[in-house]
Amino acid sequence: MPKCKACESLVGADQSTPAHAALKQTAQREYKSIGWHTGSLRNYVCGDCGAKWMLDIDKQDAHAGWAEDNA
Repeated sequence: MPKCKACESLVGADQSTPAHAALKQTAQREYKSIGWHTGSLRNYVCGDCGAKWMLDIDKQDAHAGWAEDNA
């Protein structure tokens, strides 16, 4: 199934971009990165199109953000 417009807007989005209204969080876990800081991984599924997403929140990583969860 193709992604809905709201999910399309998450492609390549950074960690400051909020989840859209149809996303439901399915899991959250904390991790320790190399060094002193910690981060958070949150998994979501879209109720409109079924797309699965992972949000990496890590204030020390400029590349953290939204990614499709293909696991």
